Amino acid sequence: MTLVSIAAIVACAVLLTLLATSSSKDDAKKLADDRSAAASVANTFVNALGTYDKTMLHGTTMPVYRANVEAVLTPKFTVAFESEGAPKAEQAVAAAGLKEAVRVWSTGVVAISADQATVVVVGSLTDSVPKTAGKTDYQSLGETPFRTIITLDKIGGKWLVDGQTPVEGIPPMASSTPSSTPSASSKPTSGATK
Repeated sequence: MTLVSIAAIVACAVLLTLLATSSSKDDAKKLADDRSAAASVANTFVNALGTYDKTMLHGTTMPVYRANVEAVLTPKFTVAFESEGAPKAEQAVAAAGLKEAVRVWSTGVVAISADQATVVVVGSLTDSVPKTAGKTDYQSLGETPFRTIITLDKIGGKWLVDGQTPVEGIPPMASSTPSSTPSASSKPTSGATK
């Protein structure tokens, strides 16, 4: 074997090693980016769902509230929100002047694959009502800790919420079960994002 042949073999081996390392780093970065994006959408959903007051009420509906929540929902889950979740919030605001605020404590991606993710969000809801009917001098009804499981689907390269299953502390947004759960091929991940 000539010196040139040996050099060519060594160069090929080094190149293959570099390519494998680069591909592995790219995969790890893509997974980290997907986890971060899914967690962000779950947080956006929980914040939009649990933040409203009578300033959002126009007639008997809250169009801005609906738009904020629906911006991160799949078409299927939008139907459930429109038929149950939004009307419940709107009725509470119209009837009692309810004001709700949410605080997210932590978010953890439980499982993720190329097109599905499961995220757990933990936080608290604070409901307040006017001390005097029709006024803006609110009194808190207390803080309620919650834990909820959010399922997401990737549609057109974008994570969207496709289901919500409260574990404790808050009622479901709508009586709709998630259309899917992560498949057996989903890669479980750990860690939390705050």
